[in-house]
Amino acid sequence: MPFAPLHLVFLFLLFLLPASGADLPSQQEIQKIFSDLGEITRFTPRKPAPLEKMTRKEFRSYLDERLKKAVKPKDLEADELTMKWLGLVPGDFNLRETTVDLLTEQAAAFYDYRKKKLVFVENPLGEFSPTLLAHELAHALADQHFRIGRFMDQGARTDDSLLAHQAVIEGQASWLMNEWELRKDQRGSLLTNGDLLPQWSSFQDSSYSSFPVLQKAPLYMKVSLLFPYWEGSRFQQAVLAKKGVEGFREVFTKPPSTTQQILHPEAYLEGRKADTPELPKVKKKGWKSISRGTLGELDHLVIFRMQEHPEAEELASAWRGAAYEVKRHQKACCMLIYRSRWKDESSAEKALSAWKKHSALKSLRGTLEVRQEGRDVIAIESIHE
Repeated sequence: MPFAPLHLVFLFLLFLLPASGADLPSQQEIQKIFSDLGEITRFTPRKPAPLEKMTRKEFRSYLDERLKKAVKPKDLEADELTMKWLGLVPGDFNLRETTVDLLTEQAAAFYDYRKKKLVFVENPLGEFSPTLLAHELAHALADQHFRIGRFMDQGARTDDSLLAHQAVIEGQASWLMNEWELRKDQRGSLLTNGDLLPQWSSFQDSSYSSFPVLQKAPLYMKVSLLFPYWEGSRFQQAVLAKKGVEGFREVFTKPPSTTQQILHPEAYLEGRKADTPELPKVKKKGWKSISRGTLGELDHLVIFRMQEHPEAEELASAWRGAAYEVKRHQKACCMLIYRSRWKDESSAEKALSAWKKHSALKSLRGTLEVRQEGRDVIAIESIHE
């Protein structure tokens, strides 16, 4: 995902849920849920998790401050420009403003892994439920055993693997939240009946209807925000079905490396890795790289969905690796260099056609040179200096 720094800033948020309780829980209630999660995962809670509450105004100030500290203005500008040149957002999109607006509207709670505390955000739908608390305590439990800040900072090597790692963290917490509630209500267990897991989708429009900011956001932003929770929990379910309770630990000690492995857990269980296609050399003076990274299966799925491709899921699943670079010239902006690899030449041919269509629909675009070389699609798009 191109805006990787923002994933590090805004980790471990839980979106708004229907309320069931009138007050924040007592320390006794917190410790009981913490112990329950320890029994499910076999991770023993090592120390209490402190809890505090923020108003939504305080939360917005917190987000603003975190963004200022974590992401330099030039990096934020480069991320925004990259997203526009990749055609993931419209030309008038403001990355900083939209991200803060989205999270201020959506967030109900978060785990601050730097200060090791849980924070509930004032909820316009009501007060906070024990189920929500279970999600945040799952983060605290994972942090005590695997140091989730380091898991993200050091373990994720590419844009795509960064989101895959986030899906491990949020997916496990979402899974445990559902499992804890099922056991509390004596309605069964996901360990014996995976059909009990809610089947939400990151592309499901009905999940946006209650939130106007999310409803208006570009598809790419919606999916990026929801993917770690919905697809991440299904990934955790699949690993547990294969590995048993050891799967709680294995997703951290042997984490997935791509969003393809999250979308298709069999790829993770089989150890299928992505290729790293080398970008073509472009010999033009005066052009300076402002960003480079990977585009995963999820990125391509969004792109194909944006153009309403009839075989979006099937084609995206044929992805085997992709890289991009965006360059800038003092007199012109910009140049996009892209190379993707596909399962076979037939899928590469379809991907070539889809990339041409995508490029034609972008708000920011230049002269496009695109070709197929075997299983690879190569594209160079630029505004001439």
